[in-house]
Amino acid sequence: MTKLAKQKEIADICVAAAEGKSAEDIMIMQVSEVSSIADYFVLATANSAPHISAVVNAVEKTLFDKLKVKCKQEGTSESEWVLLDCGGAVLVHVMTPEFRARFQFESLWGDVAKKKKKALKGEKKE
Repeated sequence: MTKLAKQKEIADICVAAAEGKSAEDIMIMQVSEVSSIADYFVLATANSAPHISAVVNAVEKTLFDKLKVKCKQEGTSESEWVLLDCGGAVLVHVMTPEFRARFQFESLWGDVAKKKKKALKGEKKE
């Protein structure tokens, strides 16, 4: 398995864990060609501080259980945005709808191919 394929597997697991906790507007962005900090970003929206905590905890637990990957966390659920560094090349952003609308991550990385969660299993890009 190539490094990028391994990172994609980690990103897919993060998406599934977030989806299992009813996160919304989940998106994967492959940024490996334009960023030295990550191969993939996973963006997910949670509707409250407790919801952010539940999504973050699910991602951390699932990744550790499946691949023994430990995540480093920045931010708190009360700050409306938590960043998880999962395996060094996958960054998971869990944020409130207001925070996501204010900072518009999708626009910041607009030159990157974006894939909604439905496109993760090999479907065509949007």
